[in-house]
Amino acid sequence: MPWPGAARRLPAGDAIVLERGTGLSRRRCVMACLLLPHSANFDDLDPLKNEPEIEVVMVLPGPPVPRDAALIILPGSKSVVSDMKFLRREGWDIDIPAHHRQGGQIPGICGG
Repeated sequence: MPWPGAARRLPAGDAIVLERGTGLSRRRCVMACLLLPHSANFDDLDPLKNEPEIEVVMVLPGPPVPRDAALIILPGSKSVVSDMKFLRREGWDIDIPAHHRQGGQIPGICGG
């Protein structure tokens, strides 16, 4: 590819970019997106990542969902049944209803 610098401007599509930008300390609204094994279309989150007052946190397997998240985003999936089983194994099936009981929102993207 003759213009590798320009490739950074292309959408992530089905790849995930875990890098964090600078200035997160001034961001006030945390949105947690669960990282599932078959998650897809991470560029759907780009508009949120570009908002200066929003911090999109990719929740990796292992830790619980951040308690300060205003939203728990369920991403699109290429294998909904497998990802649902994974979500349960991680204990996120407990975190998600608890988040909702505390007034949090849970949007799903595509097949999320």
